[in-house]
Amino acid sequence: MPARFDLSALSWRRSAQFALALLIAVVVVTLAPFIARAWRNKANSAAKRGNAAAQLTTIVSGISIDHLVPEGMPVVVSGLTLIGSPAVVTRRTKRNVGGPMQLKVHLQRRGQESLTSVNLMLFEFDDKGALHTVDGWVRNPDLTAAAEIIFNLGREIPPGRKLMMVVERVNSEQTAHDVTFKDLARTGNAKAVGKPFMTLTAGRSESPLPDDSGPDLCANAFRRAMSLAQDGDGSGITSFTCNQQDRSFRFSFNGKVLLP
Repeated sequence: MPARFDLSALSWRRSAQFALALLIAVVVVTLAPFIARAWRNKANSAAKRGNAAAQLTTIVSGISIDHLVPEGMPVVVSGLTLIGSPAVVTRRTKRNVGGPMQLKVHLQRRGQESLTSVNLMLFEFDDKGALHTVDGWVRNPDLTAAAEIIFNLGREIPPGRKLMMVVERVNSEQTAHDVTFKDLARTGNAKAVGKPFMTLTAGRSESPLPDDSGPDLCANAFRRAMSLAQDGDGSGITSFTCNQQDRSFRFSFNGKVLLP
């Protein structure tokens, strides 16, 4: 008995499958540009985030910062934050570009003394340990609780530099704690470059010392600068500035070698 097939049903099914395939092809062709654009935007966004993260890592890792508080000082440095972009050398211009930086310092009282003032300094060393700049400030923070002090450095700092924040003197209502500036500079230098150093202990006076202010601020700052100029390799200071109103000072060297 001959076999019979319903060709009309088969033809209908083939037509339906062809129409479905054609519809899918049209949808894919229509959506392809939009899908490609979405993937490109996502990739560009990820690349921008990656570049920003890399730049932030460069800013943080390009300059190292540490602190030194001599034993016996009634304060603790609980945090240091460097704000801003370091100076960099571009391939085209071969010169430093960057911007002024800020330093945020967190201080806490150690013990129960009522503190009235603190002398803070920032030493800047290069990657070989030579001293370039010393910044100094006299401040009267409220240390009944943790205090945050922001210093406007007002200058660029090249990457690779090592910064050391140090406490030179702390006054309370009844006492004073301080160290010799030259010992502080040498100890800070050794710590910054990873060399062995002896523990520095602050002396204690049973009465507070006068805060540096007015002409005395500048005179004592210049005395510190000259004490370092006569030390180490004997090279002199290259600049000196003092701001009596802000109670701050700065002096610099052209790579001063302090350690033997």
